Amino acid sequence: MKAMSFEDLCQGNSIRGVKISPDGKLISFIKKDVDGEQLVFFSCDSLNRKKFICKRKFTNIVGYLWSYSTKYILLISDPLNNGMWNIHRYNVYENKIDKEINIDNCQVKIYGIDKKVDSAVLGINRRNPQFFDIYRLDIENWKMELVYKNDSYFRLIFDSKHRVRLGCKMNTDGSYYIDNIEKKVTMTKIDTNDFFGTFPLCITSDNQLLLRDSRNRDKSVISKMNLDNCKTNILAFSNRVDVDESFIDPVSGDIAAVAFYYKRKFWKCFNNETESVFKLLQSFNAGDMSIVSTSSDGNRWIVEYSNSDYPLQYVLFEKKEEKITLLLNEHRDENKDLYVKKQAIVTENSYEDKILCYLMEPKTYQNKGLIVFLHGGPWQRDTCKFIYLHQWLVSKGFYVLTINYRGSQGFGKTFLNAAARDWVKVLNEDIVASTSNIIKEKRLDIKNIAIMGNSFGGYLAQLGITERPDFFTCGISIGGVSNLGEGLKSYPVYKGFQKDIFKIYISSDDSEKVCEQSPVFKINCNTSSLLLIHGINDPIVNYRESVEMIQKMMTKDVNVLGVLFSGEGHSVKKIENKIHNNNSHKEFWVDERKMCEDCEVKFFCTGACRAEINKCKDYEERL
Repeated sequence: MKAMSFEDLCQGNSIRGVKISPDGKLISFIKKDVDGEQLVFFSCDSLNRKKFICKRKFTNIVGYLWSYSTKYILLISDPLNNGMWNIHRYNVYENKIDKEINIDNCQVKIYGIDKKVDSAVLGINRRNPQFFDIYRLDIENWKMELVYKNDSYFRLIFDSKHRVRLGCKMNTDGSYYIDNIEKKVTMTKIDTNDFFGTFPLCITSDNQLLLRDSRNRDKSVISKMNLDNCKTNILAFSNRVDVDESFIDPVSGDIAAVAFYYKRKFWKCFNNETESVFKLLQSFNAGDMSIVSTSSDGNRWIVEYSNSDYPLQYVLFEKKEEKITLLLNEHRDENKDLYVKKQAIVTENSYEDKILCYLMEPKTYQNKGLIVFLHGGPWQRDTCKFIYLHQWLVSKGFYVLTINYRGSQGFGKTFLNAAARDWVKVLNEDIVASTSNIIKEKRLDIKNIAIMGNSFGGYLAQLGITERPDFFTCGISIGGVSNLGEGLKSYPVYKGFQKDIFKIYISSDDSEKVCEQSPVFKINCNTSSLLLIHGINDPIVNYRESVEMIQKMMTKDVNVLGVLFSGEGHSVKKIENKIHNNNSHKEFWVDERKMCEDCEVKFFCTGACRAEINKCKDYEERL
């Protein structure tokens, strides 16, 4: 059986950000190609769906919102992939970018669009990098005024008129307060172990705070808090998992449905009308469903379907007519027999914690080994969604295993907080143990096991090849931390609230413990081979982390290959760099059987990579 083409891998995920205009007449999405990203539009009503395309291309579109008049789109770009954003006004009628605000050395957020006066509510952290001041931007006249100076709150909550009502204030111990800014009183304190399980979502039409809430319980529920007396009413819960996402009715402004995600996503609806609509939508496609955009009258919806063995699909749902029309997907007919379903497997660690994993088995008879692919965060989780890289690896003859290790979000705060302060234990007791259990249960004939991940998953990959070279033949780290202490120092200021939590999770007050959990200090002659991939503009994990790891491994004569990308940030976004990146994967373990046959094949930094490292040194000295 043929493998998925290299072009399909590099050009996958080329469609995102699908939205419908407030008047329900136009559909927009972000399209990526080798030259960059641009907005594409087409009419909901035209029979041939004729497209028109924004002439300007961007390196990276962070996000965008329609103005209520539908004449304009506000778009945020990150030209250098370094977390420094600009805001642009795209004139839909004239098909051009006609206004821009270059916001040097800071970030901008679009909190919402005011329906009555067609103005945008923006957050900009120019004055203080840690906190976002609130501005109101008159979209038509392109005038901006400061409406709230923020000196305390890492998160702000607005009402339906986009007035600042509530704020979340961080404490150094990882707890935080929810304050009623309007009344200048503290409503409640959220403890440290509830940081990821409890946070405000929005203020509903009945003037109550909608909360994701883990206080006094293990699993997060969806609840409403009365803003006057702070009494809380639980709306929906699951005994197995946390609440995952919610759907707010665009007309009533109140919550209409909530989703939970264990092996797959399941929805709970709060009224009969929503329930009948969701049943109709779920009958169209068996994938995990999300409503990603709606018209302001609530009649037209953009619905996304996610399947493990099929690329994302988007449909237009017309509520009054009960009509569903397929809009967009990235599927290619020649690949339909190549895609593989993910098998959900639940195993246990030594503490009898349930560890949810997803396994993909190759359809070919080639058995090149197993790749353990770990998510980042660490407060993220793996789901049953389609991932091009996983499908490509499976089509090449690899088994792919993803693991929701302790520290993953979605399985309750006890499970999430159990990982704090000892990631070596998580590696051995969750990742290694789960992999071994699944190999045994499935009776897989596996000789070589690789470990791979992005961001914190990249850190765990580095930890795997240094702590357990007896188990992992090689590893790939993309934007991963090598030195936890240095990683904490370079953590971006605008994510300061997460930094306080991260300090707790790595025991930053215990230097010996930090060193014990930092891969750069664990390298020896037995360390397995490693491929390190990093963007020089990475604002989250400094590229020097990978440079230091490369240099230390070279001094120990350990197999290492490093690839550093200029113009890239915390992930590889440009298609030409994706091609280089994926070529590195091929060079490392696919084309020349480099799944490291007992480390007989040496992987030293290439001359080009050494030159890049020296360039980085010069760049660092100039800074």
